[in-house]
This record gives sequence, C-alpha cells and structure tokens, in this order.
Amino acid sequence: MKSIKLLLSGSVFLGFLALTGLVAATNVWAVDLGVQPQIKADVVSRTGDGIRLFHGGTEEAKKLFCNGEVVPVYRYVGRHLQTKEVGKVKIGEFAGDHYVDGVVVEGEVKPGDVAMKKSAACLVVDLNKQ
Repeated sequence: MKSIKLLLSGSVFLGFLALTGLVAATNVWAVDLGVQPQIKADVVSRTGDGIRLFHGGTEEAKKLFCNGEVVPVYRYVGRHLQTKEVGKVKIGEFAGDHYVDGVVVEGEVKPGDVAMKKSAACLVVDLNKQ
C-alpha cells in the first residue's frame, strides 16, 4: 500500500514538472510585438466623385434641392460645432423617398458632412455613388 502511494505521488509530481516545463517552453517562443501603430484613414470624395445625400423625406428638402443645382457642403468642427465650408455638390436625381444623388464639384467631402440650403439640409451618407 505504501508503494502505491509513493508511485501515485511520484506520478503527480512528474506530471506537475511536465506541465510547468510545457508552460515555460511556450513562453520561450512567445514574441512580444509591443504596441502596434494604428492606421487612421478618412474616406474622402474629391471633385468628380459621386455621393449620396440623406434628406429624410421632408417636403421642404424636396422643394429646395433641385436637380442640377450646386449647394455648399459644410463640416462641423471643434468643441462648439462651428461650421466650415469644405466643398460644393451638384444635386442629381432623387433616389427613393429619403436620398438624393450628387457629384462633388469642388473641395473634399466625407460622410457626416452636411449640404445646406436655407433651412433644409442633407447629410452625406455614402461616397462613390455613380
């Protein structure tokens, strides 16, 4: 009985040693890559690119935004959300009940910018619409 206990405790001890050796071996080959640089990319439409604008289906927007009309595009910047003109868009055909297609004629436009005319506005939601 004593030899069985000794054999069992020896097996447990050897298993523990094998497990710690395995963990140590995996750490030897582990490579620390450190902090990887983050890539920041802004998708921007430039002159001649097609875009899609969201007008929400309001009657005012449908009346104010006419096919072929050039409308300034603004971007909200800073803590106090000041507007800055970033380009101009030529309004195209209405696409469904809530969208209108357009073409950038000046500047650089990206999603989140707003095409404004009087009290109506359209949000730039999708770029590269042809």
